[in-house]
Amino acid sequence: MKPEQALKKLSRYIATMLGRSPDEFGLVPDRQGFVQIKELLKAIGEEQGWRHIRRAHLNEALLSLRRPDFQIVDQRIRATDRSKLPGITRPIDLPKLLYTCVRQKAYPHVAEKGLFAGPGNRIVLSVEKSMAERIGRRKDQHPVCITVQVESSLAQGVVFDRSGTRLFLADFIPAESMSGPPLPREKRPGDKEKSPPQRSVPTEAGTFPLDPSRIGSQGQKGPKEKRGAKKKDPDWKRERRRRGKQPPKWQG
Repeated sequence: MKPEQALKKLSRYIATMLGRSPDEFGLVPDRQGFVQIKELLKAIGEEQGWRHIRRAHLNEALLSLRRPDFQIVDQRIRATDRSKLPGITRPIDLPKLLYTCVRQKAYPHVAEKGLFAGPGNRIVLSVEKSMAERIGRRKDQHPVCITVQVESSLAQGVVFDRSGTRLFLADFIPAESMSGPPLPREKRPGDKEKSPPQRSVPTEAGTFPLDPSRIGSQGQKGPKEKRGAKKKDPDWKRERRRRGKQPPKWQG
């Protein structure tokens, strides 16, 4: 494929993502149709055949194409044609369950205090757990998925908005209205780490285990005596033998 054709194909694909069905890619445009460029690159990088796309490709398309299908303002991007872009609406019917993900480090705090959107942002929830995990992996390789009880959330004052057909938005989720995996047990000062059990070395029939500490220290024998060598007699035997050879003394 020629470079110009590849750029046109990229331009049309971005127009579909941002101008028709951004919720299908886990994206939520603002009131003017913009999303952050870094969020678009993360989303398009999850699609087969588009994982190589970088900011330089977007700049090249803007410079090379006569009528690109998207616009860039600072660090934001939007589709040129937004006539089919679904807006943010207040839904009448809501599903019983919604899903969202948080970072592992933040999960203990969220489970205790609840989930709150940051300044200028909203919590993005999905009707599908797989989509929630896809969005969550853009911030954490192993996010924690949370199940939100919609009816309980409504009873505590949560307002849900719809973005497209697959995503919902909220400003906060109470801790009482969510459930997730059990929290990891906190280590206490007196807790000791268990050492792994020592493995015993099996012995085969007719064998016995060797004790390295006894090798070379116990059971050692001295140098062997040469055959035929005479043992030296004790001193008292030699003295007795010497006296026996002297002639007896006579008394006269």
